[in-house]
Amino acid sequence: MASKLRASAGSESNGRRQKKVMYLSQKVELLDRLAGGETAASVGRHYDVNESTVRSIRKNEIAIRASVAASIPKSAKVLFITRDPKLEKMEKTLNLWIEDQTQKRVSLNGPVIREKAKQLYEDLMQASGGEGSSTSSFLASKGWFENFKKRYNLQHVKFLGESASADYVAAQNFLPQLKKIIKKKGYRPEQVFNADETGLFWKKMPSRKFISKEERSAPCFKAAKDRLTLLLCANASGDFMVKPMLLFRALNPRVLKGKKKHDLPVFWPSNKRACVTAAVFMDWFLNCFVHEVENYLSSQSLAFKVLLILDNAPGHPENIQFAHPNVEVLFLPPNTAALLQPLNQGVIAAFKTYYTRRTFRHILDTMESDPTLNVSQCWKDYNIADCINNIRDSLKDVKQATINACWGKLWKEEVNEFGSFPSVDDEVRRIAKMARDVGGDEFADLEATEIKELIIRSHTEALTEEDSEELIKSSEGDEDSEEEVVVKPQLNLKSLSEVLQLAKALSDRVFEVDPFMARSIKFKREVEDMIIPYKKVFKDLQKKAKQVPTTSFSRPVSSIITPRSPSSSTASVGSSLDNPQVGPSTF
Repeated sequence: MASKLRASAGSESNGRRQKKVMYLSQKVELLDRLAGGETAASVGRHYDVNESTVRSIRKNEIAIRASVAASIPKSAKVLFITRDPKLEKMEKTLNLWIEDQTQKRVSLNGPVIREKAKQLYEDLMQASGGEGSSTSSFLASKGWFENFKKRYNLQHVKFLGESASADYVAAQNFLPQLKKIIKKKGYRPEQVFNADETGLFWKKMPSRKFISKEERSAPCFKAAKDRLTLLLCANASGDFMVKPMLLFRALNPRVLKGKKKHDLPVFWPSNKRACVTAAVFMDWFLNCFVHEVENYLSSQSLAFKVLLILDNAPGHPENIQFAHPNVEVLFLPPNTAALLQPLNQGVIAAFKTYYTRRTFRHILDTMESDPTLNVSQCWKDYNIADCINNIRDSLKDVKQATINACWGKLWKEEVNEFGSFPSVDDEVRRIAKMARDVGGDEFADLEATEIKELIIRSHTEALTEEDSEELIKSSEGDEDSEEEVVVKPQLNLKSLSEVLQLAKALSDRVFEVDPFMARSIKFKREVEDMIIPYKKVFKDLQKKAKQVPTTSFSRPVSSIITPRSPSSSTASVGSSLDNPQVGPSTF
């Protein structure tokens, strides 16, 4: 009899519905269905949970939605209970800090991250006066750390902080594996690529100069904190560099309003944190890398098969290996990027040196063109559009031989003879001389050591607590960014007429003041060559303006249009046009 009872109890236990932990996104969907009028019973059947569970979730709706709005990212997987908002904000700040440190190749391990978590949590508690927290003390235990890695998909963190000997061993073991893949698939240097991210404080000046001090006191002006992330990508032969990806805090800066983003010299995705995420990287891979590399290989009469080598940064998703059939993705072993990453062997350093030089050149040229401006005004007027042009030109300065030489540690058989990398010290001395040419109290006594510090340290320094707080605010709602708006292009008859008149006036003025006729004639000829495309657009708009549709009128067109002088006719038609779209905009 007892055996029958035990059997009956066992069958009843097997028939029970197992406890189910719902994803946070499912709870929000469940609440939305209830708000739409569905009953708790029907929603419970849909999600295979008890009706009491549905009622419990509905009871905690305010807390759940508040928790989501506080800081839980899209990458977070499961939320078992409603958590302390300060704890969630701390974790989001900590995740930003880890991403920043990883991109800068800073070694991390569990104890370091846990200590940083306690520090961030204490700062948040002090900022709020220690009130409003359901957690009396946060110990950053090992259990919390493991759950934090799961919530933010940071399983790779367990590999960080290993000894240098382990790094060298892993790097040495990786080289035969890479050679085997290249030999088996028959990859050529033109078909093997490396992509790497780097942070850039695009508008930072030497720290001791009054400009940096002035910006700290200027209201709503945070030039030195304008940090962006660049993703560079080049092949082993060094003859092709993919359009770089630029991540900026503002999604649509005012200076780029009306510019077609796909015509920019950089790939411009939307990211308020200026950090590479899995979604952003996948967007670049599918909508930029694949298209550009396919066109490049076609121009070289090579098959579209590519090997892309990446490090194991948080923003590089593992599923990218299956994103495109013609692209094979190979990840470097953990904690070996500093040893093997090609672009990190000199290309990024050379680019940042050239970028700094061009920044000072921009200030010098601006002051020479307008003597009434001072250094401070030129520096403040330096905007993200100038930065993009600077990035484009600085990347062009990086020579093919430099890119090819940086593959020496990974694929030395394909490195051409190369004497040495560009000397950073020589370039720094040139920049210091250029800064002294600018003159004034700001740069008259600028030393090369300050320039080197600006290039090396300021572009690789870690995020401060204030920087992290600003990034958190920007991810929740960036005040500096605005919604994308459609701005009508300004190439109409009126504006084009003004451009052509200004070009002619400039040529005539140069001819008047220049005593060397040959030089002024050459200048005039070059100006005329440059404005030929705009003359063509102007003629096309004139033709369109004359083609008035007769079906829209009940009387002949001749009775509507009265003859006028050519100048007045042009101005009248130009003012009546609704800024028609004319060709692709250029940047």
